[in-house]
Amino acid sequence: MKTRFTTTAHGRVTILGDHQDYLGLKVIASPIKASLKFEWSVQKSTNSSMMIDSKPLRKATTFPFGDSLKGDEFDLARACIIALMNKGAIFNHQVKVTITGDLRPKSGLSSSAAFAIGFLKGLLKIAKFKKENFSRDWKFVPELAFEAEHEIMGVPCGQLDQYTCHSDHPLLLEFSDPIHITVLPIKFPLLIIDSLVPKSTEQVHVTIQEKIISALKKIDGNSDITRVKRLATARVIKQQKQLTSEELQVLMGVLKIRDCLDKISKNLLSLANVPEKKVEERLQELGQAMYIEHEILRKNLRISHPALDEIVEIARSEGALGAKLTGAGKGGAVVILLNPTIPDLKERLKSILVQRGFQPLPC
Repeated sequence: MKTRFTTTAHGRVTILGDHQDYLGLKVIASPIKASLKFEWSVQKSTNSSMMIDSKPLRKATTFPFGDSLKGDEFDLARACIIALMNKGAIFNHQVKVTITGDLRPKSGLSSSAAFAIGFLKGLLKIAKFKKENFSRDWKFVPELAFEAEHEIMGVPCGQLDQYTCHSDHPLLLEFSDPIHITVLPIKFPLLIIDSLVPKSTEQVHVTIQEKIISALKKIDGNSDITRVKRLATARVIKQQKQLTSEELQVLMGVLKIRDCLDKISKNLLSLANVPEKKVEERLQELGQAMYIEHEILRKNLRISHPALDEIVEIARSEGALGAKLTGAGKGGAVVILLNPTIPDLKERLKSILVQRGFQPLPC
């Protein structure tokens, strides 16, 4: 007899703090409505196998449970299975999974993290464990997803995507040890626009990390990238002649974002049970910080794209409180913070941006 069920996982946007998570710093992020849906058909069998039909990828494959990585688009599925089997999971099933949804691959909205979260949710429904020597708390699934993508596949990513894709609420994440996660007491009025230009995660992450590590070595011989959390801006300025212009730009860029986030996060955490006028003031502060961060990502980290810049400028000219690229950069999407005092802003922006060839997404 076949068992049928459905799992889902949504995408995410970074409202403030792109390229901060793997530095051990703060990030403000939010889940969005754009999502992936997994329809499972499972039958017990001694000849276990996994068949995946991905509509977003327009590809399908079949492989045995425990299959090694092949260097193709379905390696993340194999890595999720390996991560669970490393914890003692046993699969005696023939499985078919059909994936649909409105999260475009390489859109900068964490489609890979959403895939891992949704896929792991389904695998955990059918996996058997001889002994569960681990806790299935809220962090279990996102940490497994990170293990699959980062540890097993070797993707140079932080943990921002996995945690946010697994949440139903906007989060303030501080990537200390252990990670500190706080649900923010506000629902952000957002509009998400896909530029339809594929983003470039691996190349961007590696380049930025290399420049930061090189700069830290020149400053005091210590290459621990998480030292950025405590690094004084004044010290970097004092020793700037030791750095290349690109190293200085990148390091100063992430420090500016770090310092801005420290202030903004404190203000947002104080929004529970406050007057509406105070909420509006905090949203305006957040919006201005988003515009500033986009300029830092564009000028210092050099990870924007003309299409992303165009979307941001249109949002600004129409009265949006804030806008910035979201994700690794070099393409992908823009997150826009709408102005609640302009009733028709969302629909007007959608109309303008569709005419320019961009795609609004459920948020």
